[in-house]
Amino acid sequence: MFCRNYLNRKGSVTISVMLILLAICILNLVLVDYSRSLIYKKDLRQRLALCVSSVMSYYDYALASEYDLYGYCITGNYDANNLADRYFKGCDFKDKDSINLLAYDCIEISAELESGLDEHDILQKQVIDVMKYKSSANLLSYVSELFGIADSADKSKDIYALSGKIAQMIDDTSEILVMLKSEVEGAFDGDRLCVNGIKYFKYDTLLDSVTGNNLNDVYFGTALIRDTLTEYREHNNKALYYCNCLSDYAEEIDMLIKEAQDKCSDSPEADQTFSPLIEKLKNNKASISNLGIRNAVSENVLLLSDMITEIQSIIDNEGAISKVAKVMENIAEVNTDLTVSVVRAGSEENYQQFDNREEIQIQYNERKYETEEEENEEDNCFIEENIYITLPSVLAGENNPSIGDYLNNTIDLSGFDSIGMILDGDIFGGLKDAGSDLLTTALVDDYIINHMRDRLNGSKTRTLKSEIEYIIAGHKNDKDNNKEVRNKIFLLRFILNVIHVFRDNNKRALAEAIGNSIAASCSYGVGGAVYALIIIAGWSLAESFCDISTLLDGQSVPLIKDEDDWKLSIKGLAGGLAPEDGEEEGAVDKLNDFEYEEYLRVLLMMTPVKTKLFRTADIIELNMSKITGRRYRLAGIYNTVVVTACVDTNLYAISFLGRDKKTFYKEVTVSGSYS
Repeated sequence: MFCRNYLNRKGSVTISVMLILLAICILNLVLVDYSRSLIYKKDLRQRLALCVSSVMSYYDYALASEYDLYGYCITGNYDANNLADRYFKGCDFKDKDSINLLAYDCIEISAELESGLDEHDILQKQVIDVMKYKSSANLLSYVSELFGIADSADKSKDIYALSGKIAQMIDDTSEILVMLKSEVEGAFDGDRLCVNGIKYFKYDTLLDSVTGNNLNDVYFGTALIRDTLTEYREHNNKALYYCNCLSDYAEEIDMLIKEAQDKCSDSPEADQTFSPLIEKLKNNKASISNLGIRNAVSENVLLLSDMITEIQSIIDNEGAISKVAKVMENIAEVNTDLTVSVVRAGSEENYQQFDNREEIQIQYNERKYETEEEENEEDNCFIEENIYITLPSVLAGENNPSIGDYLNNTIDLSGFDSIGMILDGDIFGGLKDAGSDLLTTALVDDYIINHMRDRLNGSKTRTLKSEIEYIIAGHKNDKDNNKEVRNKIFLLRFILNVIHVFRDNNKRALAEAIGNSIAASCSYGVGGAVYALIIIAGWSLAESFCDISTLLDGQSVPLIKDEDDWKLSIKGLAGGLAPEDGEEEGAVDKLNDFEYEEYLRVLLMMTPVKTKLFRTADIIELNMSKITGRRYRLAGIYNTVVVTACVDTNLYAISFLGRDKKTFYKEVTVSGSYS
């Protein structure tokens, strides 16, 4: 009965089955759509990646051929958006004769360009990508060696400058020592007008001194004693003042000596070179301190003041004259027979021939003016001001030279203060930057050496002949760049030549003997160290002039010289800057045989990487502007292409879900970079 009734209700079965089938269909469609969406992601990314690669193939060919740099140029003949649209649609895999589960439609596609080559970090990545395959395997070890030499030279330069300041301060005390010696010991033996002269004081004679004008003044002699003691107290006060001045010098010298010792402790090579000099300066400092004299005259001042006060009290209170004798018993406690110690040295006239400062001064001035005339005669390439102010380094604020033209003015070689002037600049400014990532520094420098020109092989077809010099110096014309680079090489050679002299026992001993001889004859024997440093500086300056001339003639100069490599004989220094006849340049190890380009590499290593990259960008823009015939800007050359596609996924289940079709649009982004 039940079955018959149920079978009679056919519509209910149909509806139920249809609902079940519909649910199954929707579920299947959702599962199919889900599977399709998973496939879409991979397919879209593959199509976009191919599209990005196709767009990137339109790189700036001229830039790539000249400088091995790659980037998409926005001023070219092709629009990145149009290219992206063409290549994306060209990758359509629809097959009209079969069911295509990937039948999605492109709604919108766009291409964005990012990371211009004027950004130093982007340029650095490309340079490293280029040079890591081109640079030789031993470049890093080569530059590491240079870094060690430069690091040692930097510390040696600082220690040398500190030693010079110490020696100069010791020399500055010579006048104070003369005044102190005169105040304590007098101008001659038996001089009564000095600290030691009080031992000749006869108070009983003064006590009995009576003249016709003061027969009734019983305290006249007592007043004479008081005034005489006051005069001797003044001698002691003056001596104490000079001692205090020396003490102030000694304290400052102590601080400088400690600073020099700390720097020595950081560099075994510098310690080996300068420790003997620092030890000698410590001994000289101990000699100028005269602590014994200071304590003695200080005691004298206190004792004489007490005696003067007591005698004045006798006069004021009309005390007994016999009390004066009691007070004067203390005169025996006054310190006398004091001797002021100075740094003495014997003077030998035959050493005076080696004081070559005047000759070097004349030769330096002549060489400076000759060089300036030669440079004025050359074609002076320059960057026009309206172009210069738009260059990447100028806009980034990186084109302020870190070291001035130190030898632009005449150097006075008469004292270490003026010699030390050429050491004030931080020639090793980028050393710490180089040390933080030595491989990056090595690769960037190698790129510059391989792609840029220097003054010895410059091209008239380029904006500047001295391109590497510009990267180091940053001036807008060749003349100033060449001058600053020449001066930097001069400073480097000067420092290394000074180190050579200090490490050559014969040269150092001779310089010390000459310095002591000069000091004995003109500064009371105190300034031997400073005069020795001046002599060493003079020798090193003369040798450095020869080095610069040799390098600019296309020849080599060893970075670290030995005795055979030194061109000027010490004996012949005052006669001229040419080597003695018959002398030959010593055999030099190839690794140490540096030509002008190698010295430029050393200076590049000492220039901050960021500064080098910005100035490299300047040179590229200038030269590419000549090649293309328009103002070429690396800011318009992009390293990264980003393509974004928005597609309609055409999901089958959308109509059943009752949702807006746009809700299921798919957006995928893929980027590609040349580095």
